[in-house]
Amino acid sequence: MNQNIIIRNISVVDKMLSSDKTYDIYIRDGKIQKVGIAPEDDSAVVIDGTGLTAFPSFF
Repeated sequence: MNQNIIIRNISVVDKMLSSDKTYDIYIRDGKIQKVGIAPEDDSAVVIDGTGLTAFPSFF
């Protein structure tokens, strides 16, 4: 069983949109499910992504 994860306030660089904005990333069952405002999930581990950068569209 995979642990759900929410990374809050992380800078997300999207090469398709040429954007660099701050979002939440919601990971469920080991896969990114949503970039934007993460859904409520009381079972998720929450990580503060302030000062970090993610490049999800590069993989």
